[in-house]
Amino acid sequence: MTSNPLPFLSHHESGKDTIVLLHGAFSSCHAFDAALPGLHRWHALIPDHTDYTMRREFSVIGLIDDIAELIYDRAHNSRAHVVGFSFGGHLALRLAARHPHLVTSVFVSGVNRVKSSGGSILLPHLVLLTQLVGILIPGSLKTSWMDGSSSIVEGTKTGSLTQARNILNAIQSNEKFQVIKVRVLIVAAIKNGVLLDPDSTQDASEIFSEIKGASGSCIVAHRGLTHSWIDQDPFLFVSTVTAWAECRSIDEKFEAFEEVSGVSSGKNGFINLCVSHDSGTAASKAYEGAEQ
Repeated sequence: MTSNPLPFLSHHESGKDTIVLLHGAFSSCHAFDAALPGLHRWHALIPDHTDYTMRREFSVIGLIDDIAELIYDRAHNSRAHVVGFSFGGHLALRLAARHPHLVTSVFVSGVNRVKSSGGSILLPHLVLLTQLVGILIPGSLKTSWMDGSSSIVEGTKTGSLTQARNILNAIQSNEKFQVIKVRVLIVAAIKNGVLLDPDSTQDASEIFSEIKGASGSCIVAHRGLTHSWIDQDPFLFVSTVTAWAECRSIDEKFEAFEEVSGVSSGKNGFINLCVSHDSGTAASKAYEGAEQ
């Protein structure tokens, strides 16, 4: 790790292309540890923005520019496929809009928004409380109630009120996204259950209509995945991320939104369709040979 401009991990530096992985709130660059064996053919660059989001003078633009600097300095050919989960997804979309010359494609999941409201003073406290409850739940109950997800909110660490406020302000619904000129895949994990909060298909649809994306951009949902599905199924995460980066088909259980021209279409309009950008086969077994 280094501290300039951000702490980060760099794995498989001889890999063919760089994938930048942006973790969610109250987490760290180790959020993707379970997926790293499957990414052995790729250079994985993983910044850690935890300390940055705890600053009282926090700036989303400043954080995005630091991530951009990291890509320019460390990514192969100063370009990367950018992957973001939850708050990291918000960062990925804003990065692609602000620094398009550094981004080859974008994959985001769980880019939910907080509704702007004057009555949100207590919301940071509620977020921290639910985060703490999720961390304290015994492992056996996580398996049965939460499909093994690390928390109700996301991540594995308890944060601070300053951090919660910074993140909530950054993902408010009045913060619109700019148009993005590369391929973008937005995933909504919509499994319901005890202590599970499915991703908002309405938020995903609204965001997709804002960012537009280059030809081939898609928005999909998965009924069997939870918000923190990298914990639930790291193999599926790897196969989906790499398939998207290589313009191949993704797993058929991801259901494409029937249409994304209007907000209402995101609610219930799914079709059982495997997203395809060419005539290639389904996603390859990314873990094959990982232990060799």
